[in-house]
Amino acid sequence: MIDDASDRDDLIIRYLDGLLTADEFEQLAQMLRNDPEAARQFNDLMLTAQIVRGDCYEHQSPNVSPSAPRDPVVMPTSRRIRWGRLAQAAVLALAAAVWVIFVVSDPDSSSDTTGPQRAATLATLTNLQDATFVSQAPRLGDALTAGTIRLASGRAQIMFDSTAVVDLTGPCDFEIVGPNLGRLTVGSVEAYVPQRAVGFTLDLPKDARVVDLGTRYEVQVDPEGYAQVAVTEGRIQVKDSQTLNPLILQQGQTALLNWTSVSLEAFPYVAGITVNNSPNALIVKRPARAKVDKLRSGAGRAADRFVLTQVAPALEGLPTLALPRTGTIHQPAAGYSFTLAQPARVYLLVMNRGPHDLSGWTRTDEAAIWQTSDGKTYTDTIYYRDFDAGLVIVPPNLWHDDFDEYGISHLAVIQPRVLTSGQPLNVQQEN
Repeated sequence: MIDDASDRDDLIIRYLDGLLTADEFEQLAQMLRNDPEAARQFNDLMLTAQIVRGDCYEHQSPNVSPSAPRDPVVMPTSRRIRWGRLAQAAVLALAAAVWVIFVVSDPDSSSDTTGPQRAATLATLTNLQDATFVSQAPRLGDALTAGTIRLASGRAQIMFDSTAVVDLTGPCDFEIVGPNLGRLTVGSVEAYVPQRAVGFTLDLPKDARVVDLGTRYEVQVDPEGYAQVAVTEGRIQVKDSQTLNPLILQQGQTALLNWTSVSLEAFPYVAGITVNNSPNALIVKRPARAKVDKLRSGAGRAADRFVLTQVAPALEGLPTLALPRTGTIHQPAAGYSFTLAQPARVYLLVMNRGPHDLSGWTRTDEAAIWQTSDGKTYTDTIYYRDFDAGLVIVPPNLWHDDFDEYGISHLAVIQPRVLTSGQPLNVQQEN
């Protein structure tokens, strides 16, 4: 029981500091439901906290549309600490929910019920950080209806009415479809789904779907529609139109969705590589099974077999990532992904037996030659594409001959944009 304003203030401040016990969380939630004045004060304090953090450009009341009252969302301490940066914005989500309950839904407030009905609100914009939108920009606290949000840069956070929270990183096209359903067309999303929102669904390109089973996860989709899903807490179910049995991903697992492959893949990731003994990493995350090397004659074309006998002189010495030839020759050669710490031009050595689906990649006149253990010689065509820091998805090699025999995965060669042509590289694998 909260006896006076001092106790109430102390409870809210302890909430901001992440010091509340489970019992105190329940006490705070009950206070906000039953005391309109406390709810208004809580809303003001949350907005003030956002301003102090520098996440707001001006102090303004949330501009929300009328919607049905809903319970404030209070996240348990342990969950909120693990949630990291989304926890701060979830605080604002609670403030927005409180505003809807006690301000917008106030029966004493004037309203016009004679006009046309508003579209149903499905979510609330709960945080903005250096956000620039392609079209009309929503405001912090706005209630959001069904439709697409096109974020050019920065970050924006949306809390669905189900209490699922998604953090968008621009450039990103994200569609609000329902109270517990979103669609990511391109870009990066980090999702947190509390227990009451279990089942939150995220649709992806090419009929893929991620169904939450109580978790926190990240999804990134590139312009060609390839996607990577990484689970940081709990588990999710991943489906696509080709797979009869959905893939269940657990905490720490990552899946690269190769839409036309026989099955989805899940594999661990490890630290990346550095160049020139620099403290700045070139690659911060890569598949654990990928081998780090330099492009040179005598290096492996795959991580576990085949030997390069001729490479393009302009690319010699650059760091490479190669996958082993896993499975059988009657299975597609896997795609993979890695995360760049800095902008780079990525070259792909692509087996010269095609055609290949390499939308977004540019073909060069350069080539490489490699041999198998029995002396057979093959030629690679070299493609390139420029990337900013962030995710790089290398598509699978889906070509096969008339006997349904597939080739090998593409070899990635990374050229940091900050290095001048001919500068020597010292590639080091991180522990």
